[in-house]
Amino acid sequence: MLLTIDIGNTDIVSVLYNLNKEKIQSERISLVNAKVREEVGYFRDLIKAWNIEDVDVIISCVVPVLLEQVKLELSEYSKGKIIFLDKTIVSDFVGERKEVGADLIAVSYSYRNADRPTVILDMGSATKIILVRNGLLESVSIMLGVKNNMLALASNIKHLPEVPLAFPERLLGQNTVDAIRAGIMYSQYYGLKGYVAAIQEDLDQSSNKVLTGGIGAIFKDKLSDFDYIDELVNLGLLEIYLTELLHD
Repeated sequence: MLLTIDIGNTDIVSVLYNLNKEKIQSERISLVNAKVREEVGYFRDLIKAWNIEDVDVIISCVVPVLLEQVKLELSEYSKGKIIFLDKTIVSDFVGERKEVGADLIAVSYSYRNADRPTVILDMGSATKIILVRNGLLESVSIMLGVKNNMLALASNIKHLPEVPLAFPERLLGQNTVDAIRAGIMYSQYYGLKGYVAAIQEDLDQSSNKVLTGGIGAIFKDKLSDFDYIDELVNLGLLEIYLTELLHD
């Protein structure tokens, strides 16, 4: 078995797979609730609850201040090999880039052998559009995520409230909450559709279109021409382990 851990800016997603790529257990928890900054932390409890003290662990972490604490906690409670993903593990996939995030590597790795370009829309704290082509993580666009757009609006305009993220029935709201939802959700939806259409036109060939990320689940019905894949970072971590590391 293999424990894959995706530590993002908002959530931690942990997925346990067997080596036949079957999901055994999974859990999503907010970074705040995980208490990874405290002595008694999330990973100790997870390892004990899932009874996986001897299982190898591979981690994608985009929060640098947590790295040392996570390393300490995992090394204390896990007897398996502990691997933090970086570009050196998959140099043939990222090329000569001096820096590239572990999340970008993991979320896109599964499409390195696709027979045509793949455009991945990863919607979380940031919204990322990622192009994988000819076996390489080729290029990326990064913008503020939908939830952070809503929070920025509420924090900068004091009389506007924070609202739950959901599509209203109409393009224009008839009350304050639906007006904010309409502006936030539909502007992102139409903006992303247009952006990806422009990318595909620039490619001058058909491409795979993939949607993932915690916020992606809210958009999957609207973006129905995308293949929605939950926990794609974790799946990429599994693929990297099986392809690049298992026989080291």
